[in-house]
Amino acid sequence: MNMTRALCSDSMAPIRDRLRYIHGLPIVHSESYVCGLPPKHRFQMGKFRGVFNKLVKDKVVQPRLQVLEPSQISKELAGMAHSKEYVDRFFRGETNADEQRRTGFKWTHGLCSRVRFEC
Repeated sequence: MNMTRALCSDSMAPIRDRLRYIHGLPIVHSESYVCGLPPKHRFQMGKFRGVFNKLVKDKVVQPRLQVLEPSQISKELAGMAHSKEYVDRFFRGETNADEQRRTGFKWTHGLCSRVRFEC
């Protein structure tokens, strides 16, 4: 088995186990999708919580029956999309100003935690 397949298989095992208990359309959601950003930042992170809350309020989503909470990705899995050097710097909070400008986000512990839930 190649490394990519092994990493994906290992990271998906807990989700496959949890899917057995899901009824209806599985919804992947985490309160950790939201982290603090400067006021008036162009990325309105709160929309994730707002959309989820609206779906629950309108009874489109039943959290106890449908919601899967994702786990944070590992450095190895992040390294499948980015260079090992960048991932190491990002996880340690050592990305430079140019890298942060390109992403549009100043590095914070909250941001680092949040993006690890996106996989």
